[in-house]
Amino acid sequence: EYGGRPSPLRHLTSSIVLSMYLKSLANKTRNIKFLLKHAFQKVTTNTSPRVPLLISTNTRQKIKIRRSVLPLCFFRHSSSKVSKVLEAAEFAKKTSHKLIREAFYLDQQPPLPKYATNSVHNPLSFLEEDLDTLKKNIKQLISTTHPILASLAEYYFDLQGKRIRPVIIMLISRATSFHKNTLQGCYDTSTLLSKQIQIAEIVEMIHTASLIHDDVLDEAETRRGVPSINIAFSNKMAILGGDFLLARASISLAELGSFKVTELMSRVISDLVEGEFMQMKSSYKDSIEFDYYLDKTYKKTASLIANGCKSAAILGGVGPDIIEHTSIYGKHLGLAFQLIDDMLDYTSTEAELGKPALNDLRSGVITAPAIFAIKEFPEMKALIKRKFSDEGDMEKAIDFVRRSNGCERTKQIAGEHCKKAIEAIYSITHSPYKQALIDLTETILNRNK
Repeated sequence: EYGGRPSPLRHLTSSIVLSMYLKSLANKTRNIKFLLKHAFQKVTTNTSPRVPLLISTNTRQKIKIRRSVLPLCFFRHSSSKVSKVLEAAEFAKKTSHKLIREAFYLDQQPPLPKYATNSVHNPLSFLEEDLDTLKKNIKQLISTTHPILASLAEYYFDLQGKRIRPVIIMLISRATSFHKNTLQGCYDTSTLLSKQIQIAEIVEMIHTASLIHDDVLDEAETRRGVPSINIAFSNKMAILGGDFLLARASISLAELGSFKVTELMSRVISDLVEGEFMQMKSSYKDSIEFDYYLDKTYKKTASLIANGCKSAAILGGVGPDIIEHTSIYGKHLGLAFQLIDDMLDYTSTEAELGKPALNDLRSGVITAPAIFAIKEFPEMKALIKRKFSDEGDMEKAIDFVRRSNGCERTKQIAGEHCKKAIEAIYSITHSPYKQALIDLTETILNRNK
């Protein structure tokens, strides 16, 4: 201990590296000040791949003025005898792994990016095998001897969707695993547990079931460039297909054997239904309020991602703080995703979206771009109140939205949520998986379909 506090060794990148460097210097000099200065510089500038930089620039500045976090506890007993340094170096070598187990990466964090960096151009590159496993497992989970039900269940899974939800869950799983393993002294490793793959499968099945029910409610005609399931089969059969996916997801959820995860994912299904009712049965006053829209968006979109991330972290066995941080990341990323989705409804074509453009407004759903447009063009309120019943009302409303800064404002708020998502995972040990989570915010923010 150092003055009654935990040893400052916990702040070191590697005590072993330092001990070797100390011995090397001790053979060349009898000047303790010179020795301490260069040992300190070695610790704070080490960038070896096996011993990554731990102490941030800000922390280095603190170290210069705060004696309590000087590189080694024995420096407090400043001695002119090099033997003391050698003795302490040996002590550092023997105790390093025990101390590193507690807080090896305490201060190792890169500067917080504005939104994201470009270091990982394709986050999916880490997950190709994992996603292949997920796809095969889902096929097995929804298999049935009834040919029509089998066709219904597999209809949307055969399409080339974004798979953004399982990607997020798997990256969270690997990032938190890397964090946990690092604290336990197993550096540069990440393990994806079978239960974490399973929660990603459950999330994707719940999401697909919600798409099926949405297409029935919205009387959609296309989905991802093909006839929607309610058109390809029928409304009744589509509803049964969605129910079947929820049932299989529930079975898989029960197999996890985690009461807390079951509670979280059950809440997701409740949120999906409540969010749909908020959209279908909102009053005029509520429909043009941004806070109401954001609450509905959380229930319909972000709840699934947030609770999926939280469930994956719970199954991975990380601490409560990290579990909460993953949930916050999922919440803000989910909100950003839907905000951009609502913006693209006005700015992208049907070919890009894989579904009819301007579908929200034509269905009477007021989303963020329209809510902001109302503030610039109050005459839109009359159009909304009469539910675009007069001839030309819809065209006028679309023109108002496109002339306003509604889409720009929507993207700006999405960017703010992306930034909050990045901030939420700031305390997780940096790794390629964490960087991919950061890069994913940029991918979502700048997508066009």
